[in-house]
Amino acid sequence: MALRDLSQHLPGGYPGSGRGLDNFPKFSPDGQSIAFRTNRNGGEEVYVMDANGTNKINVTNHSALDLEFDWSPDGAQIVFTRLVQETYVIYVINTNGSGLVQVTNSSINSRYAAWSPDGTRIAYSRLITSGNTSFWQVVVRSLVDNTTAIISDSTQVAVFPQWSKDSKRIYYNIQRVGLGVRAVDASYNKILVGHFPRSLSWSPDGKEFLDADSLGITAVNADLTSMRRLS
Repeated sequence: MALRDLSQHLPGGYPGSGRGLDNFPKFSPDGQSIAFRTNRNGGEEVYVMDANGTNKINVTNHSALDLEFDWSPDGAQIVFTRLVQETYVIYVINTNGSGLVQVTNSSINSRYAAWSPDGTRIAYSRLITSGNTSFWQVVVRSLVDNTTAIISDSTQVAVFPQWSKDSKRIYYNIQRVGLGVRAVDASYNKILVGHFPRSLSWSPDGKEFLDADSLGITAVNADLTSMRRLS
């Protein structure tokens, strides 16, 4: 298959940016669109385009830095992180750029939002400070009643939350430890020491995901209790 330039990256960078980056592409759930981050306007924005590279829309369209993002399961919205006056805040917006809604408190740093496959919740990491100690904690926000549930332990530095395909469990990286998994209803909790996948690539049935390390590619079962070397 021949390579195709979908985002039309400009050689030498974009006007006023000093550099040129189109990165972190992510297909919409139906595969018809691609969201990506770009500095083509001088800042960092989230764009959406058709899968063939046409009809580009500056979705976030703001002077602030717009960072990590994720699609809603129906492909109608995007959840993203925006740096607002030195605080990371999570927002939801329609893919046409309308309907901006703030999800997290402007006084608490929050990042790495992930939308649950059933569409009812958003998981993210928030920075908690206690005395002279700060750590990232994984929480879940319900989009139905706006309640928040804590997922990770207070002794963990937990980032990059990701959902199981059935929306019942959350996987996250624990700094200097490994990959943790916890059921939203607290019925399951386990840690896979020494593995730090930032983005899980799930099998179609949701029973295992792929992990890569210095030895090759491994398939890990969803319970983190067994694995098999693929390469």
